[in-house]
Amino acid sequence: MGTLSSCRSSICRFFFSNDARISPEAVKRLIALEKEAGNIKEDVDVSQVADLSLVEEALRQSSAR
Repeated sequence: MGTLSSCRSSICRFFFSNDARISPEAVKRLIALEKEAGNIKEDVDVSQVADLSLVEEALRQSSAR
């Protein structure tokens, strides 16, 4: 299994930015695909499955140095 830094496939570029941020739009699309496939029944918000603030805080702290 590869790491984020070694991920070069189009799926990785779709889900992650160069600085490791997760694309909320990509997560929404993945949720929609899972719902269409019948794997989930109810609506799911991105905030229920991904805490985007963790990477934002890490980036903020690293740029303050």
